[in-house]
Amino acid sequence: MDTKNIRTQEVIQLIELNKKKAELDFRYAILSKKSQNENAHDLEEELRSIQNKITAIQEKCAKEKISMVMPSEEQIERLNEKLKRVADTDILDALQTKNGGIYQLLTERGKVIKNNFEKRTDIAKMLLLLSGFPEEIRPTLYEVLKKGKIDSNIPYTENESKKKLLMKLFWRIGIEAYVNDQGFTNQKTEEKREQEVLVQLQNNKHVWVTKPKQTVLCEVEEKLKAISTKIQLKNAERQIKVFDEDEEREFSQIQNEYLRLLKNRDEVLDEFYSEERIVDKSFAT
Repeated sequence: MDTKNIRTQEVIQLIELNKKKAELDFRYAILSKKSQNENAHDLEEELRSIQNKITAIQEKCAKEKISMVMPSEEQIERLNEKLKRVADTDILDALQTKNGGIYQLLTERGKVIKNNFEKRTDIAKMLLLLSGFPEEIRPTLYEVLKKGKIDSNIPYTENESKKKLLMKLFWRIGIEAYVNDQGFTNQKTEEKREQEVLVQLQNNKHVWVTKPKQTVLCEVEEKLKAISTKIQLKNAERQIKVFDEDEEREFSQIQNEYLRLLKNRDEVLDEFYSEERIVDKSFAT
């Protein structure tokens, strides 16, 4: 029996839907005040559809006791409180002029939200991973996320792989965290932490790799890009002509080379892909 009823991808989708809903809510508020009823009605329908999707995933999260805590949530809440006291017309003026105190508040909030959105895969992994940590330290770890920093030592000695993965995820979202025999700390320790680099793949997916692997991965990606262009050209040729035996053989060789490179890339990224397996195991237990 599958003991896991929610996947990392669904948590990522929830983060994406929440962002889209926030954007549409703002547009709807503006359109409603401008009395553009037809456009506002269209947005109402879209908002209703998005909210239904959000609710469905939220119910799954609640069932599995997953808290949707966002990094630097306290900072976002403080900025939201300040912006609530500002009239919508003043916010619109600030967005148009791009200066002044109100615009600075919007920019500051926008940077935090943008960073969270860009790191949504890491955040989703983290939220699922945290749900498998002991209940007595889980609230403290959520507070670390909300504040964006570790204030004091957090005891945890149960699972070394989970501890190291959480430290890695903390660093990725900008929280300085270290581990020792007792658990998590904000003090540098003798425990070695491998530096990671964010790399964008041909499919626009972002992955984290260690610096030594970055060189190998980038070489594979360049080859994949070149091979992909060749395949596209060959496919275009096949639309206007019938390939002879030699041309088909050449095309097959190109495709095989492409598959070989994909396999090479997966091998380089095996450690990165294994993170989700650790999260799944943690969540299931």
